[in-house]
Amino acid sequence: MRIITFFLTSVLLATLLSCEKERDLQNDDSSLESRSEAYLNLKSSESIYSDENGNKYLSVIFSPDTLEHIYSVPFEKDKKYNLSIKGNYCGSVDFLLLNSNKDTLFDGEQGDIGLTRKYIVWQSNITDTFFISVCYTDDINFHTYEYYLTFEELTIHRINWKALTLDCSGDWFINSDDYLTLACHNSSYSKWAKIIDNSLFNYMLSFQIGLKSGIPDIYTGVAFFASDQLFEMVNLPDKCYEFKIIGPSSWELWTWTGGVGRDIGETLYSLNRGQGAWNEMQIEIVNDSVKLNVNSENVKSYKNLNFLDNGLYLTVDDQKDDTIYFKDIELIK
Repeated sequence: MRIITFFLTSVLLATLLSCEKERDLQNDDSSLESRSEAYLNLKSSESIYSDENGNKYLSVIFSPDTLEHIYSVPFEKDKKYNLSIKGNYCGSVDFLLLNSNKDTLFDGEQGDIGLTRKYIVWQSNITDTFFISVCYTDDINFHTYEYYLTFEELTIHRINWKALTLDCSGDWFINSDDYLTLACHNSSYSKWAKIIDNSLFNYMLSFQIGLKSGIPDIYTGVAFFASDQLFEMVNLPDKCYEFKIIGPSSWELWTWTGGVGRDIGETLYSLNRGQGAWNEMQIEIVNDSVKLNVNSENVKSYKNLNFLDNGLYLTVDDQKDDTIYFKDIELIK
């Protein structure tokens, strides 16, 4: 209860400070364009911002003399984008998406309970340049605080692979080895590939996962009984069960149904690691019963799970710069 009360109080204070900040912006005579410090453009070959040195993040420094930064952000019509700011206690950071008239289009929302991330998800109906205002709202004495700003495109694209049709959110592609591949960018925003099949009910799905680094420290798995509607805070179906693994031996089952549930455990043996290592995941669904397997080990079986919807997604928590490979996928209905 204390955590919930603290969180709600933080949200209320952030809302009041945001209103005050919006009035200050509207009363400032200088244009946002003239105050802009950087232009956060996307490279044509990538869905995520990177500067001339290949850095995928914009470092945002707050000090007693600099409490606000303005950045220009180009949006294309009908494309969806995510902007995230990460750092210690983002409850003190006002994060706004503005148009050239200084109207607020989106007031950044908390992306986690720990208040370490705020996000903006926006799809524009015009091609235009918008602006990000990032302001530190608490008092700073002699300290300096550093945050990181990420900008990425979320437009969904379709891939055909191994007799499957996938709608993909993120930098997914088929590599030269015919692996389904995801380039991760440490943007703290989940990525997914949805298997397009409306007939899914009873089935077995298995696949193998490998990482370029050889270190299985990115949560990777599958969302099942999943809806089409996304929960934008984490870019996952708003109703689903998500089964995922991470090294050295941990697994989790998350329940997203408006509220959040979590079951955790460990495999008997550590996940395979090192260059060229693979780990297998498998789910078997028969009516309302589900078996979850890792490397041929049944880590958990559930009965009487609520059928939410028949969506099926491969999911990855984008928490590290790495490349993830999927191979030997099999879907038996």
